[in-house]
Amino acid sequence: MPSSNRRTKNNVPSQRQLRVGEEIKKVVSSCLYKVAQHNAILQQSIISVSMVRVTPDLKDATIFYTFFSGKEPSITGELNTMAPQIRQVIAKEMRLKYIPNIVFVYDKQIDKASKIEKLIQSLDDGGIKTE
Repeated sequence: MPSSNRRTKNNVPSQRQLRVGEEIKKVVSSCLYKVAQHNAILQQSIISVSMVRVTPDLKDATIFYTFFSGKEPSITGELNTMAPQIRQVIAKEMRLKYIPNIVFVYDKQIDKASKIEKLIQSLDDGGIKTE
């Protein structure tokens, strides 16, 4: 029988991982809003945390984000530079045995969905119905 904070055979996150990930998402989202006001690179873009994946031992978290203006490499670099300060905020806001190390990764799912939508639209415009 798998432990409550380990992934099952299907690689599905446990309830604990999901709860911790959602709480980290809330804390990081509010923190980014405050931090962006004092950072020139982040001030130029609107950043949204789309998902947080936490490892089964809760010691590492990958934070997926999207943005609405700015350049992805510079934003990712800036966020990862600020990760220790954001981790301190997580430590203050949450009661966890271990505060996870965090890494920011640009979430490419929205870009992929946009490309698929454009392809479907081009099929519709070409006379081919997708229904």
